[in-house]
Amino acid sequence: MLLRKCLSTQLLSSWQAAAPMLSVANLGKRSFHSTCSCGITGPHVHSEVKTESPMTSVPNVGKRHFHSTCSCGIAGPHVHSPVLAPESGKSQGKVERPWSSKEVLAEEERFVKQLHQANSRWVSSKMDTSPKFFENSAKDQKPIALYLGCSDSRVTAEMMLGFEPGELFVHRNIANLVINTDMSMLSVMQFAVEVLEVKHVIVMGHYGCGGVKASMQAHNLGLIDNWLRNIRDVHRNYHQELEALPSNEERFKRLVHLNVAEQVVNVFKTSFVQRKRIETGYPRIHGMVYDIATGKVKNVEVNIQEKLQAFKDVYSLFPLYNDKQ
Repeated sequence: MLLRKCLSTQLLSSWQAAAPMLSVANLGKRSFHSTCSCGITGPHVHSEVKTESPMTSVPNVGKRHFHSTCSCGIAGPHVHSPVLAPESGKSQGKVERPWSSKEVLAEEERFVKQLHQANSRWVSSKMDTSPKFFENSAKDQKPIALYLGCSDSRVTAEMMLGFEPGELFVHRNIANLVINTDMSMLSVMQFAVEVLEVKHVIVMGHYGCGGVKASMQAHNLGLIDNWLRNIRDVHRNYHQELEALPSNEERFKRLVHLNVAEQVVNVFKTSFVQRKRIETGYPRIHGMVYDIATGKVKNVEVNIQEKLQAFKDVYSLFPLYNDKQ
């Protein structure tokens, strides 16, 4: 049996649905099309794969070498570019790309048309109830509060709290986290506090949060694990309290509350928030949880000074600060 080294030039996540996603373990005896350094076009059959380094699936191949028996008959390194497999029974001369199919393009056109129709209806309804709504909106924004919430599509800031456009400044991310390395969130919060001078900051969690639930499970989820680690740290800090609860559902809901409370404290830790509170007494920071099943919002009581009392010499960034939240 002849062994060859094959080197993938890029992640193969761009493979189309027509080409089955092949793990290194199941590459055997399957044909696929590629642009290969061996100079031979058409199907290449790889079998009996033995890895030189740990590899779990084709997207992880990256620039690693692997050995295989290849039907091209050429020895030495092989370089493969993104794969497109022809449909069974069809000519291999031209491969139809799903993103340019008639069905996909027609669906795109329908979707954009629906957006414009919905926008027209919304504009008409606003003009009927408030003829100068858009004229006034164009002048300036004076939001009452900054809303820091989850990206969950079921949790809409203005709608569930009864605010109109222009009354909330909004930032959303997975599991409503306030992380001191998140430049997007920090930029939004600084603009809201220092420029818009909002009087309130709302940290809104919600029951059924997918991010919180994922953080409670020991699974490798890829990139998002780096984000969820912040919630896992909350879990670690309150481990005894959570484990004392009788069911996973109760632990899940309690962690939603604890996560909100921790993010409220993180808002306070921010230097420009502390400075503005010394100058004006604002913004006030509120923790809340939205119950998707009932539509109701619950308060999450947080005594910031009590939480940070033992660490005030570390977290109180201004010597005159003596606030009780």
